Amino acid sequence: MKALVTALGARSPVGLNAEQTAFGIRNGYLVPRRTPFRDHHGEAVGMSFCAALADDLLGKDRMVELAAGALEECVARDRGAPAAKGEKTVVLLGCPSPRPGFDGNDGRDVLQRVVRASHVDACPERSTAFAVGHAGFALALARALEVLRGGQAGAVLVGAVDTHFDEAAVTHFSEQERILSMRTTDGFLPGEGAAFVALRGVRAQLAPDFGQITWAASALEETVAQGLPNLARAATDLLDRAAQSRGPHAGSPVGWYLRTVNRERQRAREDQFVGARLGRLLEDTELDELAGRIGDAGAASGALLAVYVSQGFASGYAPARTAVVSLSSDGPERGAFVMSGGDRS
Repeated sequence: MKALVTALGARSPVGLNAEQTAFGIRNGYLVPRRTPFRDHHGEAVGMSFCAALADDLLGKDRMVELAAGALEECVARDRGAPAAKGEKTVVLLGCPSPRPGFDGNDGRDVLQRVVRASHVDACPERSTAFAVGHAGFALALARALEVLRGGQAGAVLVGAVDTHFDEAAVTHFSEQERILSMRTTDGFLPGEGAAFVALRGVRAQLAPDFGQITWAASALEETVAQGLPNLARAATDLLDRAAQSRGPHAGSPVGWYLRTVNRERQRAREDQFVGARLGRLLEDTELDELAGRIGDAGAASGALLAVYVSQGFASGYAPARTAVVSLSSDGPERGAFVMSGGDRS
């Protein structure tokens, strides 16, 4: 099942819409700024965050503001066929995995608030939040392809949101020595963002050439789930399956490989495992990542990368006509999806 991307929406530290965000990511407009938060050493925390939002807008409230803006933009720009009479839109949202300040029920609450704030007539039974961190967007895409394959909706709006601009989150990651600072040189730079793509299972004549989602899947890194050293088996298998999904091009390099690597050693080690096992797929391939360009946007990373790739297809800066995006959550969840541009059949 292929799904045509018919519209984009985004909010990020480098843009207040999808196009600004995509070009901001491309050019790496990374400008970390001081926040009102302090780490457990008492030092000010630097962060890549959206200056258009008030500094007293934190956590879940900030996520709602980010995601609602991105969803409104996506809906306003969608030029696909109008919904059939009585047909409600399916909205799928990736969210952070449970952490201080965000528990297991907050994903559903954020989704409901985002839908209300953006005035989308969403189907409550089929709209779902995936609160598993980075990999959540891949889970949402896989669900979207199932929904479209079954003819259950004319369009599915798929997105993700996250922010580290929250005292509870800062305290959590700081106490684990994971936030980049003068003391923690292998930490990540906290960020935030939200993005949505509109997907349709039929050709949309008026849609820009944002490409297609051709495959999406998720898996569990069992060694992480068992508390054992991460051997990257799930991440390796997902990249291999993503490459195989390209049919006649299965054995050739993937062309454009994007992932959620940041400065943290465990993520770099996992990526090295994958590269060592599947080096043949990464030869002459453009390697790309988000965190070094605009900061680690957490669960929003996959959606922001989807917007970046889609705009790349439409604007011509994409280095290849196929992109594979790999997503790695803090927990055992791993995800990947494949996008292609140029073929609208």
